[in-house]
Amino acid sequence: MLNGWLRARGILIPWSMDDLPEVGVVERDVACGFLFQTDSNIATLGSFVTNPMASVIKRGRAVGFIVAELTQIAQELGYEKVYGFTERRSMLRMCSGQGYKRNGTNYLCVEREF
Repeated sequence: MLNGWLRARGILIPWSMDDLPEVGVVERDVACGFLFQTDSNIATLGSFVTNPMASVIKRGRAVGFIVAELTQIAQELGYEKVYGFTERRSMLRMCSGQGYKRNGTNYLCVEREF
């Protein structure tokens, strides 16, 4: 499912289940997102993917629900802060509506495999 959505979006980096954290929320056939836990007081939201075949409205609602659920889970797990990184203004607006504030600009992602 996830790799199919990534391929449909032209993203050619397939994920294996080992790449994803244990805590995630999936809105069947629409979207998913995950909570990356750390050994600090900060957790990170990430690896959001939506089904490009689902309507824009369904995708937006699903991502909003997923962010709210993951935020609640992080709080229940005792995290004091939750970070997320996005390049999409729609995600920024949606998170702002849930109490998140912008913290920085123009982040780039780097990765290194071993």
